[in-house]
Amino acid sequence: MMIISIGRSPNNKIVVSDSTNAVSSNHGEIKLLDNGSLFYCDKSRNGTMVNGKLINQMECSVQRGAPIIFPNGARLDWKQIPFPSHLADVKKQITIGKSPDNDIQLTGSRTSRYHAVLKITRNREYYLYDQSINGTYVNGNRIPCYVDCKVRRGDKISFANEQLLEWKQVQGAGFKPIYYVLPILLLLIALGSLWGYKSFGIVDVSKKYNNSVCLVYNSFYLAYLDGKDTLYYIGASGIVDMQNEPYKLSELQPIESTGSGFFVSSTGKIITNRHVAAPWESDLAIDKDLIQTKIGAIDASNNGVRRFNPKVIGIPVKVGIFLNGSDMNKSDPFKNLIACDFIRSAADKEVDLALIQTNNKTLPAGVDFIPNSNIITDKKQINVDDEITIIGFPLGFDLALKNSENKIKSTSNHGRVSKISDKYEIQYDAGSSHGASGSPVFNKEGKLIAVNYAGVEAREGYNFGIIATHIRNIISD
Repeated sequence: MMIISIGRSPNNKIVVSDSTNAVSSNHGEIKLLDNGSLFYCDKSRNGTMVNGKLINQMECSVQRGAPIIFPNGARLDWKQIPFPSHLADVKKQITIGKSPDNDIQLTGSRTSRYHAVLKITRNREYYLYDQSINGTYVNGNRIPCYVDCKVRRGDKISFANEQLLEWKQVQGAGFKPIYYVLPILLLLIALGSLWGYKSFGIVDVSKKYNNSVCLVYNSFYLAYLDGKDTLYYIGASGIVDMQNEPYKLSELQPIESTGSGFFVSSTGKIITNRHVAAPWESDLAIDKDLIQTKIGAIDASNNGVRRFNPKVIGIPVKVGIFLNGSDMNKSDPFKNLIACDFIRSAADKEVDLALIQTNNKTLPAGVDFIPNSNIITDKKQINVDDEITIIGFPLGFDLALKNSENKIKSTSNHGRVSKISDKYEIQYDAGSSHGASGSPVFNKEGKLIAVNYAGVEAREGYNFGIIATHIRNIISD
């Protein structure tokens, strides 16, 4: 994957000059997937016009050459967007960067999220493709961006001149010492089987619960009310004035979000986070100050309007789940979506949990649920330094569909409990990101100890989960 950042700041790969400050410092980005697919992701205050529609704080698929217009009227120059390389006979591509979905993850402060790609051809040649801001260096020399540069195994490769490539992380291209590897593999398999027989390990946790997790999809509008009067509908593509232009509602695109969840009953009940199932109820998911600012700007243009009892509620459009391992149908993306009903959120506002259920109130075929007997009953069963496993869908569809089979696949991350904060939450160092909200957190004995719900975005390894004892209350309410 290649990321091309766009905005007013000179740190972007594409800098949009703007004296009015209508363009944000980091306005948006173009994602170029390995298969050539293109996506535009808006991250701005004022939005971006894409194919004649305003999008704000969302991502959409685009075709090369599509009109992308920024708030100051400037257009995206598609000549600045590189084409994917066309090296013949590439056997393997190894992505390198700070984002956790890379094959090799970097930790340097100056390295990019998707810094470079190392390509290995079938005739055992290596090519390095730089796509970073601060550069990639081979034997002390910076290589050009967006060009496949031939390198040799063992070359000194530095990312942003601060972190070296460890060649031992790169599988050799063609050398197969089978006479040495096979006996070692057989020995490791035998030892692994013996270990698995004696104790329940982290790998077993992943295998046991892999089919219990699901990707939660939600689309909705926000309705801004004054007393009983609906004043505005807010969607991903803008705001509709329901008092003066209600006919425009058909053109409003709903807000979309994804998260993770897991089955807890034979009747198709699923635990996830409140901010996943009902985003409008949570400050983690909805920037209510931003909404108030936008509404205030509209009111000001109407010579000011006095509000008596303003509030924002959610209007669900589509809520459902994709099973782990299910196919993503390109012509009909929602073909394999299993529709769900929202049941309830946890009564305690400090507990970021919610319960949804399949419409037909049955457990899908081939799915196992996590029984009450596998949910801890006391937070004293959790200790600092306990080994844990999180199973979910970090980065949503972006990472779940990063496979050649076009299937939705979960990610398992491992770590340790680093702090038991209070009666509500624990902290751990297992990797996570947006999209993994609602993931189950297991200890090495296979007990559910928490539900992942938040993290410190600027620092990897500081993530939090709601202690699983609170699940019993929401199921039995």
